Formats: sequence, structure tokens, C-alpha cells
Amino acid sequence: MTGKAKVLLDDKFGKEKRIMILATVGGTLFGVLGYIFPLTVGDGSYQIGAVIIEGGSMSTAVLVASLFVKMTTFWISNETGFVGGLLYPLLLMGSIIGRIFVNELGWSWGSCMAPGLVSIVSAFVPVPMGLMVLSMSVFNLSSRGGISTLICVVTAHLLFVGTGITRRLQKKKKK
Repeated sequence: MTGKAKVLLDDKFGKEKRIMILATVGGTLFGVLGYIFPLTVGDGSYQIGAVIIEGGSMSTAVLVASLFVKMTTFWISNETGFVGGLLYPLLLMGSIIGRIFVNELGWSWGSCMAPGLVSIVSAFVPVPMGLMVLSMSVFNLSSRGGISTLICVVTAHLLFVGTGITRRLQKKKKK
């Protein structure tokens, strides 16, 4: 969608004005969504702690809506020219997923939050053992407590990075 908009705006206004128009529209959408859903503001580095510590007091509906809006705002910021990284937004999305499992299913905190934190990241970032150590040290898990994290990280890594899906998607985007 934004690719077609970029071509149309380039033809009509030129590259400089297209960048300004897309950045203005993207910033407005990001700001409005961030005002409505405070968990989606910024890269997610501050919100991760809130989800982990205070997420038990948040309703599942708020968490699910915030998850989908964070995915949308991440896409908006990437496609409209804003600078940002991949790690913190994906960590926030994963921690929200882990918190949803803890809130809804009543499973233990460490067995859901630790794998949830790094589950999405390990599908895109090729450092599975580093992510496992990150998750285990954030939640102070023992080697036995980290088994679910290890299974989650290795599975996500093998399914996406190991099969080459992400490389094919990047090649497709460049075309």
C-alpha cells in the first residue's frame, strides 16, 4: 500500500515533498494511536517493564488491542520513514503475548513471560542463544526453568531464520 502511495506521490509532487507528506501522515497516525493506546508509544523499552510488572492489573482486551496496535504502529513507522530498530518493539510484542497467557490461563509467571519475551524476536534476529540468556537473566530463571524458553527460541529460530523465510521476504521487498 505504501509502495504504491510512494510511486503516486513521487509522480505528482516529487521525492522531497513525498517524504514530507508520508512522514506527516505517519507521524499523525502514530501519535493518534499512541494517545489512545499508551503501550504503543515509542520503541517499547519503557513499556516492557510496565507489561511485566503491572500487566496483571491490565485486562486481556487492552493487552490484545495494544498488541495489534503496536504491530500497526511499528509498520507505520517503518513504512513512512521514521528511524527505529527491530529489537525493542518485538520484545514488547512478545512480553504482551506472555502476559496474556499468564492473565488468561493462570500459568506460572516464569514459564510464560520468559519465552514470551523473546519468542517473536528469535524468529527475526539470528542469535537464539543470546536471546535465551537475555530472557533467563531478566527473569532470573534456573537451567530447569529455562527449558520452555530454549524450546521456544530454537523452534522460532529454526522455523523462520533457518528455513530462509526472512531472506526471501527481504528479497521480495527489494524488488
